[in-house]
Amino acid sequence: MLNWLKSLPKTTFVALVLTVGVLYIVLSDPPKNLCDAQIDQFDLINVGLLSPNPKDPSHKTSKFQDLYAICKQTKSPGGCYDLFLNLKIILKNYRTVGPECFGKLSGHAALSDAIWSSLDLMARIGWGEKAPEVPALKLAWLDSADVNLLCNLKQSAIDIYGKERFDAFQEQFFKSLPDTDKMSREDIWSRLVFSVSCEAYM
Repeated sequence: MLNWLKSLPKTTFVALVLTVGVLYIVLSDPPKNLCDAQIDQFDLINVGLLSPNPKDPSHKTSKFQDLYAICKQTKSPGGCYDLFLNLKIILKNYRTVGPECFGKLSGHAALSDAIWSSLDLMARIGWGEKAPEVPALKLAWLDSADVNLLCNLKQSAIDIYGKERFDAFQEQFFKSLPDTDKMSREDIWSRLVFSVSCEAYM
């Protein structure tokens, strides 16, 4: 290989080196396109919210992660208020990315975690430690504004990741619910917050 390179004319050798160098630069740091620019802007407006705040290097988690942990622990209106408020901001912010870039946005790990983990948490709040006694109790303490958020999260998941992915998530959720051994699928569905008609809340 070395002998072959030495045998090349000087101009050919220089051209080859330059070509390899350009290819390396492009592959290691590809040029930004419109979607890259939009997602970079999305990251910028969510610094601290979806990513740790660089101004506080001692704090390793994002604001979303902190608020999620509080809500998951308390499962109460007071404990979840700030999480729900900030989720609305996250959903507003992601809409600064055009639909044509959702395919690329679907690979955004922090946004993916925020959407799927929040859907799971809100549905578990509605379900509780055991199945709601009647379908009318499936919202637990979630009020109309909270259900509106749930519906927006659901629609965002479908828009970004596709309906098949949401259906698979919902199916997996079915299998993980407590107190369902003697319940039919229809009975479980009727007591699940995902069965709420979002048309009434959007």
